[in-house]
Amino acid sequence: MQLVYRRVSSAQQVTARQLPDMPYESDANHLVFEDKTTGRNFDRPAYKQMLQCARAGDDLYVHSLDRLGRSLKGILTSIEELTARGVVIHFVKEGLTVGENDNPMSQAMLQIFVSTTDEK
Repeated sequence: MQLVYRRVSSAQQVTARQLPDMPYESDANHLVFEDKTTGRNFDRPAYKQMLQCARAGDDLYVHSLDRLGRSLKGILTSIEELTARGVVIHFVKEGLTVGENDNPMSQAMLQIFVSTTDEK
């Protein structure tokens, strides 16, 4: 199953620019989850729903790391939880895939990218 997670920081913003060319628009094997709230915490309705649906073998597409969350610890915890379930996460903007068959280089790149999204 393909899962797509989109997030913007406020209700006035739109998610249309996030992953607009993904094949999921016409694919029956996908679920799209959208939040319009801050990424500082992970107590978000669509995020929680996505976690409940995520299963081994699923691919999760997120536009960029900062759309998953805005804190270093939160992003890393979320990634760890999802990949432990067997979910492969694709961060499209960064060109980074995390999960099955990780290698040390992808883990190093993840640490670098996440550290630049951390909101103090």
